[in-house]
Amino acid sequence: MGSWQALIADLVHRLEPHIKGIIDAAVRTHASRPGGTVADLALAMGVPTKTAQSRRDKILKEFPGGWERWAIGTLSEPTDDDGANPALNVPLPEHRTEVFEIAARDGRVGTSCNCGWTSPERAYDADEAERWGEAHRQEQAVKDTTIARRTRCPVGPGETEPVAEPAHKTDVYDWKDGLVICRCTCGEWEGTPTSNIVGAALEGKRHREGAES
Repeated sequence: MGSWQALIADLVHRLEPHIKGIIDAAVRTHASRPGGTVADLALAMGVPTKTAQSRRDKILKEFPGGWERWAIGTLSEPTDDDGANPALNVPLPEHRTEVFEIAARDGRVGTSCNCGWTSPERAYDADEAERWGEAHRQEQAVKDTTIARRTRCPVGPGETEPVAEPAHKTDVYDWKDGLVICRCTCGEWEGTPTSNIVGAALEGKRHREGAES
């Protein structure tokens, strides 16, 4: 039984994270490529389209985890903590965008990024589409290459929030049900709950810049 336990432990804690990271990276890359449709993904997975859509949406809305970044070669040795909390204290990936023709085949083009982002705009001008990509890359270039996320400390009945220091310092906190929220030490601003920790940090960055101006 000890040998079986060791085998199962190796499969679950060593092999499974590697495989999941490879799958997540493959799905994210497929989604970012021209023609990477949900229908093709469903065919590859051997599942209904609705299931493939759900799985892809789950991967795309999350920050790439440690083992996914290991799979694409941007992280050599993910730690257990990094795998469990892929958005904590990790460098942002390089965002590479490309212009592609949309499925309508009417001559219009859009822009996609290797992070899974796709421009909502469509145009006939490839240069304009490239400018959308440049704007996306700049937006993702958060000044702080690491984003700290703090545990939520709910205020109990009869308690009051501690007095905030006057300086505008923002941080991302756990909210609920897997969501995060960005708050400022000024005590007068709070972001919108979201599942995207990078987006929450960018929202805080915009608040700081607005307050400073």
